Amino acid sequence: MDVRALKKEDAIEKVLSELGSRHKLKRSHIKILEVKEISPEQAKYRYIRKLEELRGWYIE
Repeated sequence: MDVRALKKEDAIEKVLSELGSRHKLKRSHIKILEVKEISPEQAKYRYIRKLEELRGWYIE
């Protein structure tokens, strides 16, 4: 599962939250084997790649 986060802990929280809400899984039943940084080109989802293009933008 590809998620975008600034910290490893934030990415783990996002995965646990999404799997729990989509599939009604308890956190204790979810086993995360690996967390690693990937390049935008390696991302499976187009919206993840598109977010990389927004670098330098900010909202006030």
